[in-house]
Formats: sequence, structure tokens, C-alpha cells
Amino acid sequence: MKLLSFARPVTSMSARLVLACAVMVASPLSLYAATWPSLGCAGTLQACIDAAAVGEVVEVATDGPINESPQINDKSLTLRAAPGFVPVFASPNSIIVVGGDVSATNVVEGMTIANGRLMGIQGGSGTFDVTFRSNVILDTFSYGTAIEIYSGNAQPPYGPVHFDVSGNQITVNGFDVGDQVGAISVGGFESDATGRVVGNVIVQTGVSTQNAVIQAANGVHALSVDVLDNDISGQGFNNGISIYQFAPGGSLTARVINNLLRGGQIDVAGQPGGIGLNVSQGSGAFTVVNNTITNGARGIMVNGRSDLGATITGILANNIVSGHSGTGISIDPDFEATFTNDHNLVFDNGSEYFSAGPGTLYTNPQFIGPNDFHLQVISPAKDTGNSAQVPVDITGDLDGLARIKGPAVDMGAYENATASITQVPTLSSFGLILLALSLGATALALNRRRQ
Repeated sequence: MKLLSFARPVTSMSARLVLACAVMVASPLSLYAATWPSLGCAGTLQACIDAAAVGEVVEVATDGPINESPQINDKSLTLRAAPGFVPVFASPNSIIVVGGDVSATNVVEGMTIANGRLMGIQGGSGTFDVTFRSNVILDTFSYGTAIEIYSGNAQPPYGPVHFDVSGNQITVNGFDVGDQVGAISVGGFESDATGRVVGNVIVQTGVSTQNAVIQAANGVHALSVDVLDNDISGQGFNNGISIYQFAPGGSLTARVINNLLRGGQIDVAGQPGGIGLNVSQGSGAFTVVNNTITNGARGIMVNGRSDLGATITGILANNIVSGHSGTGISIDPDFEATFTNDHNLVFDNGSEYFSAGPGTLYTNPQFIGPNDFHLQVISPAKDTGNSAQVPVDITGDLDGLARIKGPAVDMGAYENATASITQVPTLSSFGLILLALSLGATALALNRRRQ
């Protein structure tokens, strides 16, 4: 295995207490489960991991606190909570997975980190497949993103990277104004990479922070990422979701769909926004569909450097962008011909900076309430989106309910607007007597059956 140095500029975040319990499923490569601590793994957790066979599962059968920072090096292995346990890694411990020259599939799930990080680092020529699933991060260091997957600084060549960051619960806490903190960061890969950031619940607390809550960044290689079904709330984040292609010759393909970003976005540095798409060099292909972004400083920002050869293609459709003190939607005019928009709803924003496409609405979306961003039955966003812009594999909304129900897709992250209150018919006195007799007869029949 190649030796890595972890001294590098990093982003950072912190998280607060969230409770989680998940049913874990073994990797298809798993041989069997070794339980720690047990007679078979009586030493440290690190010793148990090191002794595990390739493809084995190591189950942690203690709630802790665990005073270790275990590392999985250059082999396939699953580290998960044993049934009935919620392992807690005490401050300031982290879990690190390092890929090497041997292709490896790694899974970390069901862990709770009190003050630390989950890190996946590609450090060799083998394929690096890493999954961080159903974990809880309660707090983290002021210099490190809670979950980060990137390439290390070993000598190339690097193998391809596949990642899955899903179902995690994170709280981001800014310590000082301008802290470089975030929740999830994928990118900076020295090879082609594909992956997804799906179904994570993230809360931003504390003071303002500079980094994005979720960030995907790419250089000279090809990165394809899905950012789906994430719930971001709180206060003080500079970017909710940042998609950034920054080097010539590189290509970043991203789908940003069914995300909810509510409140808290403020302008700190760079190009802030609830959703930010930025290509300084290289090419970006973006599908931004059915998101709800509300109550921040800026909504959806699309920027690029056409003078440096940057290209941006794709679609912005079926989104709700409302309640921003600054710009709701901004699309760099250099890219409006190739990055088109239609059927978005913008309302109560300080300004708009885009050429509105067909189906654009400028009206109150009629959310259920100030903290509930489902749509009322009377919402103008109901059945007024463009169903053709929903990718065929996106069959559910943020709640997991059917994505298209009715004549057309609803705008925003939620489908299936709340049904109207069912009216109970008024019965006459005689009708009430008949109803009472019917209910009594039914109850008597059920009682006889039980006997």
C-alpha cells in the first residue's frame, strides 16, 4: 500500500446531536461477521479490522464510547453496528477508509461520531468503492468536513472512484465567522468518479460558514454525481448545494433533484446561493429539477467563465424559489442558450436575473405553513410543472411518494398536495339512530367471533 500524507487544505464542518437507528445489510462481498468486542476480537477495534479477512463484516456490539479512530486500509470490508447497538465514537475520533492498489469495496454504516469525521481517500490504482450510510455525526472539527471523499497525494496512477453517501444525519455548527465548514464534500479526484449523495438530513447551526453544506467539485477528470432527496435547514450556510467544475478538460455531470433547502443561507464568500452551479473551466451538464429553495439570501445561481472556454448545458425546471432577500434565480446570460429553464415558480424574491422560460410562475406557492413546504391543494404549483423534464428513473418525491400524480408533475420537492378536508355528511336524528344501531350490530358480531 502506498503511504499517504493527510496534510492538505481541507474544508470543515461540525454537527450536533441527532438520534438514529438503522437496520444494516451486509455487502454482497461479505464472508461472515466478526463481532467486536468478543473473544474473537478481544483487542482494539483497529486490531479486529486489521485481522479481518478481505470482504468480511466487522460488527460493533457496544454503544461505547469508543476511544479509537479506526482505519480501513486497502481491502474490502464492512464496518457496521451490530443489531441492537448504536456505537458512539468519543471525541475527537474519526473513521477513515483508504483505497490502495487493490480494488476494494468498503461500507461504514450505523456509526455515531461525537466529534470527528468520516473520510474516504483514494490512494492507489485499484477501484475504490466506498459507502457511508445511515451514520450520525454529532459534531466535528473546525477544519474538516463531516463526510469527505477525495483523492490523496500518493503518486499516480489512481483508480476510479465510486461513492455512496446516503441516509446520514449531520448537524453543521459554525464556531467563528467565516469558518471553512460543510457537511458533505466529494471531489478533487485524480481519476474519473461516479456517485450519489442521497437522502441526507443536515442542519446548520451556529455562526456563518464559508463552505457549502453539500459540495461536489471536479478538476481535469470526469465526475458524475446525483444529489437527490436531501433536506438542508438551519442558519448561516454560504451555499446549500455547490456544484463546481474548475479545470480545463474536465467534465462534471450532476443531477440535483428533490432537494429541500429552507432558511439560513446568507452571503459569506465566493458565489453563494441555495444551489450554486459554477464552471470556471471545462464543461458542466446539469439537471436541476423539482427542488424547493426558500427563505435565504439567494436561491439558484448559475455562473461560468465563457472567456476561459467554460460550457454549461442542461435544464432548470419545476423548482420553487421563494422568500429570498436577494436574487431568486440568476443565470449567466452567456449560458442561457444552452442551459435552459421552464416551469419554475419564483415569488417574493428581491430580484430575478434570468430570461424566464415557458411556464414560469410569479405567485405565492401556497405552502402548508411557515415550516412545512408541502403544497396546499390550492397551490398554483400543483399539476403545473413539466413532466417531461423529470428523469424516468425519478419515480418518487422527497417523501418517497409517487413523483407524478395527476395531469402533470407538481413543482418543488414534494408531490401529492395535501388533500382537502373530507366533509362529514350531516345526519338527521333518524339517520343517527340507524348509524348507532348499525355500529352496535357490527360490534356485537365481532365480539361473538372472538368468543
